[in-house]
Amino acid sequence: MKKPLFSILLCMFIAIITTGCNSVEDKLLKTEISKMENDKKLTKEEKKLIKESQLINYVVETYGTSIDITKYEVIPEEPEEAPPLIIIYIKDHKGRYQSSVNCEMNYEEKGKLDCKPYDTYFTNLMNKEATNYIKPLVAASFGNLKKEVEHFAFINIDNASEKNLTFREKPNYKKLKGKLPICVSVRLIDEKLKAEAYYNEMYHFIQNFNNQSHIRLDSNCNGVSLYIRGKIKDNFGNADVKAITVKQPEINNIKQPNDLKKFTKTSNLFEAGYEM
Repeated sequence: MKKPLFSILLCMFIAIITTGCNSVEDKLLKTEISKMENDKKLTKEEKKLIKESQLINYVVETYGTSIDITKYEVIPEEPEEAPPLIIIYIKDHKGRYQSSVNCEMNYEEKGKLDCKPYDTYFTNLMNKEATNYIKPLVAASFGNLKKEVEHFAFINIDNASEKNLTFREKPNYKKLKGKLPICVSVRLIDEKLKAEAYYNEMYHFIQNFNNQSHIRLDSNCNGVSLYIRGKIKDNFGNADVKAITVKQPEINNIKQPNDLKKFTKTSNLFEAGYEM
């Protein structure tokens, strides 16, 4: 059976576009590798390790021309036999946001290199933008309190290889929020440490958050949490912490503020991951 002319033309168009993209990407990769190899601050061995790590390939494949590579660093193998660490520093074109991508030169049993990229640039940028994105929800729910209220949102991606995203412009949380589940914490200090005093605010925050269907919560973290830090107990800065933690599957079970009682627990500074 002959293929319709439209299908043939469509296949040809896709092939041409794909080939064009690959050509641009290949050219950019060769350019970046050449720049690295001409970097007089790097030793011959460092250049070899950077190239073997394939970390430049990851940066080019993920970000294309949307970022600039500013510097390379190789932290050599430690006496404790920690593998070499390869770091590529990158920034956006305007230079307003910069960070890095790194990987350790691990080798599997058969000698195959396993250098998984850890994308600090992407993770930190998304955490910052997600935190700003939920700011109106925090203000709407906790804005009447006469206390300083902090909030933080973070994406829960352990390794850059798991995100499978590519960009031709600077990553943007607003555009990616449907693909990036987040964890959210709200934090305040109250020496009386009465969590029930904030059930109303926390209830409204959860309801407001739940109504924002375009924001996804990560099922592997504490979901939406309120941490209340009490009085400092010793010279080390330790304090009791009350935590109200509601995970994604439990949110719909919160029908009234007092339902939060069973989601309240006493913890300590370390377990709560609380910093202020």
